[in-house]
Amino acid sequence: MTILISTLNLVFMSVARFTEIYIVLILLRLSLGWLPNLNAYNEPYFTLYRLTDPYLKLFRGIVPYIFGMDISPILAILFLQNIMVIFQNIHLEGLE
Repeated sequence: MTILISTLNLVFMSVARFTEIYIVLILLRLSLGWLPNLNAYNEPYFTLYRLTDPYLKLFRGIVPYIFGMDISPILAILFLQNIMVIFQNIHLEGLE
C-alpha cells in the first residue's frame, strides 16, 4: 500500500510541476507576441507556438475581445494555476 501511495504522490507532484512549466511557456509565448518583427515560423518559436496553441484555442471565444485585445490567455493561465494548487495540496498518507 505504501508503494501505491508514494506513486500517487509522485504523480500529483509531477502534474503540478508540469503545469508550472506550461504556465511559463504560455507566458513566454504571450511575451513574444508583443514583438512585431518576430517570425513565428522560425525555430524555436514555432515549437513554442505548437505546444501552446491547442490549449489556448480552448479558451478563445469564451471571453470577448476588450479594446481589441484577446483576454482569453488570462483565463487559461488562471485555470492552470488552480489545477496546480489543487495538485500541490494533495498529500496522501499511508495507514499504519
